[in-house]
Amino acid sequence: MIARIKDFFLCFKYELILTICLFANLYPAIPDNLYYVFLVGMAFAAWKYKARRIERTGLTIGLIAFILLSSTISGEFTSKAIIMSAIFLITLGYSSEEYYQFKIRFMYVSLVAYAFTSVINFYAKRAGINFYEGVLIHTWGASSGEFSGYTCHPMWLSAACGIGTIFFVYVMIVLYKRGRVMATYLLGVISLVSLWTAMQGGSRSACGIAVLCCLFLILNAFDSARQKRKILFPIIFVGLLIIPTMVLDNVQFARKTGGIALMDESGQTSRSLLWAARMKEFSSSPILGVGFGNVKVRPVGYDNSTETGSGWLTALAQIGALGFLLVCVLVYKAKLPKEDLQTDSVAALMEAVMLFMVLHSLFESYMMQVGWYMCFVFWLLVGILDDYKTYGSVPELEISLLGEDDNKYDNVNENDNEND
Repeated sequence: MIARIKDFFLCFKYELILTICLFANLYPAIPDNLYYVFLVGMAFAAWKYKARRIERTGLTIGLIAFILLSSTISGEFTSKAIIMSAIFLITLGYSSEEYYQFKIRFMYVSLVAYAFTSVINFYAKRAGINFYEGVLIHTWGASSGEFSGYTCHPMWLSAACGIGTIFFVYVMIVLYKRGRVMATYLLGVISLVSLWTAMQGGSRSACGIAVLCCLFLILNAFDSARQKRKILFPIIFVGLLIIPTMVLDNVQFARKTGGIALMDESGQTSRSLLWAARMKEFSSSPILGVGFGNVKVRPVGYDNSTETGSGWLTALAQIGALGFLLVCVLVYKAKLPKEDLQTDSVAALMEAVMLFMVLHSLFESYMMQVGWYMCFVFWLLVGILDDYKTYGSVPELEISLLGEDDNKYDNVNENDNEND
């Protein structure tokens, strides 16, 4: 398996190099400026593979126009609006069959890297390696006890490992369909380890949504009620035994406002003040917004912070109702028919990660945060899934990583489609 993974990365060297550059603001060991090298690399790929105007180009240009217009009228025009416009052009504005195939190859390679993030940060936790603790001690002379492992920030760790967990569950499903029982059990254990690592970052939303997206993957992997029960019942049983203990014993969750509960004694969540601030901004300029990248209202305790608390509310506040409507229309294009999710495991994987990012953006602002790599990933996935409807699957991706299905175990969904 290790040799196959090595061959996989050697086969997709350019995609691997871009993935390393993409993770520049996830890992402190990678220079920050490489993220902008990554943007240039993706733009070069669009040119190389002759990306051209497509059906959604008009919607994308319209959204870019709202970003530039809102920023100009508000008097808050910055380079953020330019970079966001470039991201939309690269991920959504133009495509071709060759560029689509490149994008999905890159995305698949980066998802393997998310899984790798879970593994190495599990090791970091066991070995006592914690970059964030070192930063806090150097800056403030004390540690909060939060864990980021090899990554820059605990919340970023949770999101990355949440995606890594989804990838491991995807591999588990593929192996289960191939009849490789012991490998399925092993991947189930690794998936729980990945989820545990995500919990160490302390993001309750990332961990909870990752679990939901794993269930989404499993439910859409089979069209037979019997097969769904066969794989779901053991997972639910093990989950009920293990996950509550993982949550209750998690020091990072307990440090949150209100402890493990979602609300504190006053009924406030960790996002309530930020959400209220975004709605106040929206009320002040509901049509065009307060300007892309502009944070006008900062709650008490967030005086020097640009955190907005929600990508969706950030879009609503910064580019107004009309721009927000275009965002919703474009994101909806990422929805695939159920038939595709049941017959194409790579498509189901991409849709599950997209669902994770759509839901997690209720609590984190990265979908509109140009300086963070997850912003690009969000919109790239929208483009990939919409393109999938035109260009179809790329089966060699799964084969290149997991090999051919030697057992030809294609009868998992055999003649038990009846609702028994």
